[in-house]
Amino acid sequence: MTFQFQCYTIDPARRELRRSGELVHVEPQVFDVLVYLVENRDRVVTKDELFANVWNGRIVSETTLSSRVNAARRAIGDTGSRQALIQTVARRGFRFVGEATRKEAAASKRVGLKAERTHAAEASIGKATEKPSIAVLPFASMSDGPDQNYFAIGMAEGLINSLSHMRWLTVIARNSSFLYKEPGIDARTIARELNVRYLLEGSVYKGGRVVRITAQLTDADSGAHLWSDRFDGGLKNVFALQDEIAARVLGAIEPHLRGAEIERARRKGPDNLNAYDLYLRALPCAYAYTQEGRTQALELLSQVLANDPKFVEAHGLAAWCHIQRVWAESAQSTTDLASAHKHAEAVMSLTTDDASTLAFAANAYARATHDYETAIQMIEHALANNPSSAHAHAVGAVVNAWAERYDIAVDLAERALRLSPFDPARHLALAALARSRLFQGNPSAALAAARRAVQVSPGHLPSHGYLIISLVRLGLIRELPATVERLLANVPRAGLSQFSAHVTFQPFIKELTAAGLPT
Repeated sequence: MTFQFQCYTIDPARRELRRSGELVHVEPQVFDVLVYLVENRDRVVTKDELFANVWNGRIVSETTLSSRVNAARRAIGDTGSRQALIQTVARRGFRFVGEATRKEAAASKRVGLKAERTHAAEASIGKATEKPSIAVLPFASMSDGPDQNYFAIGMAEGLINSLSHMRWLTVIARNSSFLYKEPGIDARTIARELNVRYLLEGSVYKGGRVVRITAQLTDADSGAHLWSDRFDGGLKNVFALQDEIAARVLGAIEPHLRGAEIERARRKGPDNLNAYDLYLRALPCAYAYTQEGRTQALELLSQVLANDPKFVEAHGLAAWCHIQRVWAESAQSTTDLASAHKHAEAVMSLTTDDASTLAFAANAYARATHDYETAIQMIEHALANNPSSAHAHAVGAVVNAWAERYDIAVDLAERALRLSPFDPARHLALAALARSRLFQGNPSAALAAARRAVQVSPGHLPSHGYLIISLVRLGLIRELPATVERLLANVPRAGLSQFSAHVTFQPFIKELTAAGLPT
């Protein structure tokens, strides 16, 4: 089912608003407000109805509601003064007054739950997309009494909204995925009908003032479980708990989804690779923190950008690879610094809400320009769009540590590690934590963080630097020869001149010199 008015098309099942065929970005709550108004265009919709159906009865201010309605107007070319499509009815509510037509799929004439599923599946199938897709199934309530179902429903809805912040992921709307309430339906059947690659399902047990939530991520093609975990919490504020757990689940599953997509791209034959596949193949190369990995990643990304110069995620990753070279391969630092700056500015000019891409660009921009304020603004934009992005938190910690905002850096680093304890980029958070602890006068905590960072990513030069500095400050001189040897084995060009070339290490030249680093 879709709705069409003027040059706009709304597809509730795919959660898409298009203008003349082009996708229009809208926030999840704004989209829900717009859909509800269009679906009920034959009457005035009260504010209480919107609170009940969009916010599920959560207490929000009328200012919040007004801002979402105004955003819905902007998305469809309307304004509060014109009100050509969304009209405010004084003291009553709102009404969609445009001429909208509803288009049904042919199968919608069938009745019953099976027909509804068929209709939802057909609505979700469109032009093949490069992006992966996921459906969040209704969480099972394991609590006594049917009145406890609201929490399980709210938990799944919160996850749908949170996942919608991941711009590289297509998320099926609740009115399609929530049709699969019956237990025992085969995962492949659900995935085929909804046209998705991944399923997220779980259960909720609520007893007294304690709640336990389990969740698992499944690869629909193979039926394999990619991730599962359990979360416990208290019920002092039920909605805050739902938001907290949704953030923790999202932070945990994002690297697993990325990893599954990378593996999928790796298995594809060379003749079947599209731009997104090439980008995915570049990701693990970039995360390897080796000279060979950087070279291979940049070669893949150059193929992507040659065919699509506006592939913003490729620009972000390329900026990060060039900054890695600046740290580890001093012979190319001038050229790579300029390239990193160029790709970071491309991300800024193309405009994106993808948190990881903004984080890559912010890291590169901060290192290339030392304009930490602009880089921090990019991080804040990333976190506003995806509060669960461990990568954005980690890079935010790095940039804030460079900007001498150590308390903020520590908070961001610790949150990054809580959100995704096994994230492939967690060494960034650990390195930022080590730097901040050094400046806060706590070399023991810095040493612990630096040891973990080097273990996670042996090719990350700054992590080695903070490890050496911590050892010197603690007087652990006997460990230095083996530590320096390990650094040179993983970063062959590393030396005192390499560290001193970076302004961020100039306060530590005394310690680095005392460690006996080669010049």
